[in-house]
Amino acid sequence: MKKVSSLIMASALLAAVAIGAGSAHAALTAVGETHPVYTIPTYYQDATGMALAPCLDQNFFCVLTPAFDPLITNPPLPITATGPIDDTNLPNEIFYFLADAKMTVGGTLGGDIAVLRLALEGSFAATVPNGPIVAPGNGSTFLRINLKKMIGLTPNSTFTVTHPYGTFQFTTDAAGDTVLGQAGQAFRTEDPITGAIPNVFDALLPAQTTQIGPFVIASATPGGPAAPVTDATTGHRYIGNPQVLTAVTGSTTGNNRFQIDGPDIGGVGINTVQTTLFTLAGQIVGLDVAPTGLTDFGVWKMGATSTPVTTFTVTNLTGGAAGPLTVTPPAGFIATGTCAGATLNPVAPGDTCTVDVAFAPVANGSVSGNVTITGTGVPTANIPVTGVGDGIAPTLVLDPVVTFTQLATQTISGSVSDNIAVASVQVSVNGVSQGTATITPGTPVSTWTKVITLSNTTPPGTANIISVTANDTAQPGGNISTAQIATITTDTVNPLVTITSPATGTFVNTRTPALNFGATDVNLAFTTVAIDNAAVNPVPATLGPLADGPHTVRVDAGDSAGNAGTATSSFTVDATPPVITVTSPAPVNGRLGVASPVLRFNVVETNPASTTIKLDGTTVVNPVSGTTTFGPFTAGSSHTLTVDTTDLAGNAATTTVGPFTIVLADGRVTTLGVSPPSIADALAVLRQIVGIAPLTPDQFAHADVSPLDANGVPNPNGAVDLSDALLILRRVVGLVTTF
Repeated sequence: MKKVSSLIMASALLAAVAIGAGSAHAALTAVGETHPVYTIPTYYQDATGMALAPCLDQNFFCVLTPAFDPLITNPPLPITATGPIDDTNLPNEIFYFLADAKMTVGGTLGGDIAVLRLALEGSFAATVPNGPIVAPGNGSTFLRINLKKMIGLTPNSTFTVTHPYGTFQFTTDAAGDTVLGQAGQAFRTEDPITGAIPNVFDALLPAQTTQIGPFVIASATPGGPAAPVTDATTGHRYIGNPQVLTAVTGSTTGNNRFQIDGPDIGGVGINTVQTTLFTLAGQIVGLDVAPTGLTDFGVWKMGATSTPVTTFTVTNLTGGAAGPLTVTPPAGFIATGTCAGATLNPVAPGDTCTVDVAFAPVANGSVSGNVTITGTGVPTANIPVTGVGDGIAPTLVLDPVVTFTQLATQTISGSVSDNIAVASVQVSVNGVSQGTATITPGTPVSTWTKVITLSNTTPPGTANIISVTANDTAQPGGNISTAQIATITTDTVNPLVTITSPATGTFVNTRTPALNFGATDVNLAFTTVAIDNAAVNPVPATLGPLADGPHTVRVDAGDSAGNAGTATSSFTVDATPPVITVTSPAPVNGRLGVASPVLRFNVVETNPASTTIKLDGTTVVNPVSGTTTFGPFTAGSSHTLTVDTTDLAGNAATTTVGPFTIVLADGRVTTLGVSPPSIADALAVLRQIVGIAPLTPDQFAHADVSPLDANGVPNPNGAVDLSDALLILRRVVGLVTTF
């Protein structure tokens, strides 16, 4: 009769060993149907989705050969078989999962010092003493961690064991034996699985110590990628080959090893020994999905569907038919393909179907979940998928640009941010792409710059429309930001500046001349005025007051692009009228005693323009400047002489002589009528009479005073004789006063 594994109660275990609490793991997550007769599940599934069935193949991948169990004489039958099953074709211990590791050291003792067994087992216990072991209704399952065959340990010492599912400690006694002392076992715990998955550890023990799962699996290197093996004949897949020592992967603690720490292990002076090689057994069943691992669909726009879809191949690894299958995607994912409704048959190397998965986000943010594939009699297969939905456009800022410029090449800049990631910033000028901007990453806001070339540059310049947009990494094409628009006008034409008043080269007769100018430009920005290099602010309507003399006014203008124009006018201020001085003729009391008077005058003016002489209102043609003789005038005639002069500034001056009357018969011979007669006048007349000194015609006219008319006024008779001389003498001595 075969030896039956004992179920060690927690109280006995805790009294015997000091247990180091291992990390709690989400180990086993699902369990298959329980066989109605033999009461053990068809599979156990761990948190990674891998399911293991009782390993019953007699092909060296399961520990069922005579080398492991010599009492098995018949081929093993599957657990679901309905025919007679007894201990000749079904062992009393069935392994879902087995991982054995052996520690070996050299030295004086040498050889094996410890064997670790990690297992998930099924067992058939005897119902009566010496009765059948394999019998209907007596099957059960349990988890086992067993450390045994400890030899050559230091007495009274504590040792720590590290394995893929945690750590524990044990202490030796004075003889160097293990405390438990049961067949050389240092640690043994077996937890019956009585609760419903996933609470597989809610068993009889108040403090759980046995934790197995997720299942470790063969790996090319410790902790490296999983490397399951496949039987080419049956198509069945296993976590490893128990005939071959192998590294493992899958420990959630990262301890893909068996290690003992303590003083002088094995008596060879070392304190740590470890191995990364295990013997593995376990048949993988259910629905195998390839490729494995989390499928990241990336970032997609709201309302968009990812392309191309990802195709997953589902293979039936179970010994029986699986199906009909139901494929259920999480929210935001679409699952199609041949698996939905299909039934997969166990045809070597396994019947397959496909699931095509696409991502169509329905909400902003990260979306994760499992596409589940379920079917009667098989563990649920999961396709872990994730993606990010993004319906939020980037926030884009365009820094202020110059509105007007002389340069066709400009550098523009701004900032950009996005809830996921910015893909690019695009710039166009007048609808023509200028390419992408250079982005300098920042948190949370990035900056960007772009050198652009303006296309509307023909003078006087037309506004260039600058458009900037940003898109994020959401596929396809990204979310596009609101366009940021600006205008830049190129202008290379200088303002046209003219001064119309005071005009250059002119003379003005006011000390506050009016300023009239023009500054023409399509983008005129400012004008300034300076008089004689001194700025005048604000721009005046009139200049001054200015002193007489030369002056220069300058008007400068600038446009918004920085072009400049200027105009100057040099002019002369002359606000002082000319001064006219007339020295001859000089009438006395409106009477002039010469028939042909001489006009003598002088004009004082810095900027003379013209001088006009008028006789009795008539302009004299070609006068001799300053000395012009008029007449002879008829005695008694009345005349007026006028001298008009103007300067270049338009100032004018007028001097008038007269009106005066030509009065010749007055006795004023020597003084020609400019003063009362004297004795010299009478003597001059006597000389005329005696022929000593003849009189000039003018003197003769003044000397002919006789006879007097009734009013006592001379009435010349055309002769100068003694009567004239006597009359002049009487005027000299005051006897006559009427002339």
